Amino acid sequence: MPFDGIFRRTIIPKRLHEDDMAPSAQDIEVVLREWRSQKDDTLVVENTDFGVMPHPISGQQIHFPFFVKRKFALRALFVFGVILFVAMCAIPSFILVRDGIALKDDVTERGIAAASIMERAVDALEERNFAEAENKFYLAERELASVRAEYRSFGAGILPLIAAVPLPNPLRSGDRILDAAFSLSRAGRHIVRISQSVGGANMGDLFAGAGDAGTLFDLSAAAHEFIAASDEMNKAHDALEGVDIWTLPASIRERAAFLKDIVAATSSQLAFFAENNDTVLSMMGERTPRRYLFVLQNTSELRATGGFAGNVALLKLHKGRVEKLEFHDVYDLDGQLIESIIPPKPLQEIASAWSLHDANWFFDFPESARKMSLYYEKDGGPTPDGVIAITSSVAEDLLRIVGPIRISDGTELNAENFVDYVNNAGERAKNMERSPQNDVLQETFNIALSRMGGIDSSGAKEIARMFIRRTASKDIQIYMREEKEQKLVESLGVAGTYAPGVADDRVAVHAMGIVHSNINGYKTDRVIREHAAIGASFGRDGFVYTTVTVTRAHEGRASPYDFYRKVNKDYMRVYVPAGSELVGASGFTELPGADTLEYDKLGFLKDKDVESIHATYSHSDEYNIDVFSEFGRTVFGGWNFVSPGETVLLSVTYRTPTSDGYDGLYFVLEKQAGIEPTISVEVSVPGRSGDWNGPAGKAAASDRYRYAGPLESNISLHAVLHK
Repeated sequence: MPFDGIFRRTIIPKRLHEDDMAPSAQDIEVVLREWRSQKDDTLVVENTDFGVMPHPISGQQIHFPFFVKRKFALRALFVFGVILFVAMCAIPSFILVRDGIALKDDVTERGIAAASIMERAVDALEERNFAEAENKFYLAERELASVRAEYRSFGAGILPLIAAVPLPNPLRSGDRILDAAFSLSRAGRHIVRISQSVGGANMGDLFAGAGDAGTLFDLSAAAHEFIAASDEMNKAHDALEGVDIWTLPASIRERAAFLKDIVAATSSQLAFFAENNDTVLSMMGERTPRRYLFVLQNTSELRATGGFAGNVALLKLHKGRVEKLEFHDVYDLDGQLIESIIPPKPLQEIASAWSLHDANWFFDFPESARKMSLYYEKDGGPTPDGVIAITSSVAEDLLRIVGPIRISDGTELNAENFVDYVNNAGERAKNMERSPQNDVLQETFNIALSRMGGIDSSGAKEIARMFIRRTASKDIQIYMREEKEQKLVESLGVAGTYAPGVADDRVAVHAMGIVHSNINGYKTDRVIREHAAIGASFGRDGFVYTTVTVTRAHEGRASPYDFYRKVNKDYMRVYVPAGSELVGASGFTELPGADTLEYDKLGFLKDKDVESIHATYSHSDEYNIDVFSEFGRTVFGGWNFVSPGETVLLSVTYRTPTSDGYDGLYFVLEKQAGIEPTISVEVSVPGRSGDWNGPAGKAAASDRYRYAGPLESNISLHAVLHK
């Protein structure tokens, strides 16, 4: 039976003569040659937080298959089970000889046929030919059902009885692999229906005026298919759990282990969404319309959660369809604010009162989102069900995928000039009654999203990869007002919360983050290049000693835009574990005494969170550093100014008490949204050694661990220390 795909060979030899009871390893290689040659494609994956697990043999990370780099992951998921069964039939220990009759050749042939059908189903799914994909999965299901029935009838049914014996043996493993392949074919049909329902919807119809809100796609039906797919994937997972890898021939152990991993990861992800389908449907507005505050954060003017929130929109969802997405200049909204509320101390340099455009002040995104939601209401808006914040980096990525856009004034916007154009429009708006920035954003997003309806499967993958990458970098963050929905968002890693610790008294945990806030420094963060060097030493005196050194270079001197040639005025905060003590600092600037308002006499209102933080404030005149507590973290904050063409060097040293007698450590460097500096990290345990694992890989029996590279997401490293 000639066919291509996983098997790049013209003909697959599939007949073993009864007297050929000991085929060589080379014979098995004929069946598995190309399969093995796909090793690199199989294991090359995106570095995401979705479904990560270690491979039990190679130690490499395996991810949820729909988010891997190549189409081969889908093939691995749906085809490998059949391939393993076929390979098993070519192995002497798998052959049952009873009354001189060997295992029937047509089981092997039909298994190969089922693999071919499954592969074509995957091809059709990739090409969004949903009808063909579902038909092929159905044909594979029928073929595998027939193979399973014939397989279990061998030797008057004695083969499945032997396979059922609860002892490790290849017959038992072969039986389980066949069960898994059958369940995977059934799961494939449900996944096709999900893809057809959601992927077949035109993104251009997501907006108001495109027809009835309920006609885009049936969320309830999609949820039902998710549950059914999850059930079949669980069956495949349970079947593969009964496969003892070490009873299999060495030539297929690694592939069998990979199949178990990828099915386990997929099963876990589908089960997660199936268990939370009611919550997801509610968030998508299936029962009642949902309103979300959509915040576009400009990374050219950094703030704690990614950038200055100069433009916001009310996003209204109903049955998975966007009914409203209308941008507003944040200053237009803040003009409706009646109350006067005391802002955080650093903001008092530029603002007499706190309002929506400065509300994303806190590094912990849920806390900033609550403030943004609160001030949106105070500005006269409806109570949001949640907050969705994206940075301008997401808009740039979207333009890379959908291509250049020509807006009504004739300008062609692309990923390279979009931010510069929007920034320039914002500067021009200062002398105009109506900001052209909103019109540019409205038009750009509408055109880009409408184009998404015509993208091919390759473009759809790019969007999925972009979403995952930008979620990991915190350039996409979501907050939900309902507690159950917020817990779901947190479990998906999109909440922008502080990095979680480790619930183990024997592990010394240290989490820290560097956060910049541009305060009256124009749009100059777009031309700032930054490097951060972190050295942490876990001493034996009960303290972790950490030095953070940040180099900031202003490269805007030659820019054609005046707003990039301004002085960058930045308030840098270093978030560290509670109870940390400042040891020293350098490079920070003391602001000249500013005239602050007499807030009490003027009747300004107090925000309880800001008041709680202010109550912990102290200032070091020696180091020009503020020290305070903010939502469970100690914070060291100070001002720095960088002129065009200049470089500043900032340094903070602190010590943190740690647990006694720890035999492991866990270090986390938390990333700020909107900035991707280069970093160098060295964590050491003087006088001890340990086995390390982190972004640079593993290191054994060493007293330190080093990493250097871009900070694209939170990074963590851990060590098991030797006694």
